[in-house]
Amino acid sequence: MSEDLYRRLLESTSAIPWELDLSSWCFVYVGPQTEAMLGYPVKDWYQEDFWTDHIHPDDRERAINFCHAATARGEDHSFEYRMIAADGRVVWLLDDVNVVFKNNKPVRLQGFMYDI
Repeated sequence: MSEDLYRRLLESTSAIPWELDLSSWCFVYVGPQTEAMLGYPVKDWYQEDFWTDHIHPDDRERAINFCHAATARGEDHSFEYRMIAADGRVVWLLDDVNVVFKNNKPVRLQGFMYDI
């Protein structure tokens, strides 16, 4: 299948597909669904600390620590947290995360964010 076909398939879901580089903890891909779900343009997600800065303050430390710990163990993981949308709404998300390895070392995370 072509890359274009895969991209269209990936972007046909209402969930937000994403991929993150672990060397920088920065996103390298975020699907256009983010604009409909959270109101932020895709380009904003590529800014350093965008994700962490927009997690609800009451969930921020727990969500970040959970994700870092599971990733350090090399475990796929799912967790729930709230994000602040561009219009100020609070949106509950389920983040379903897969750890991608290269030479037995975690190098990327990829997953889907679902509005729950």
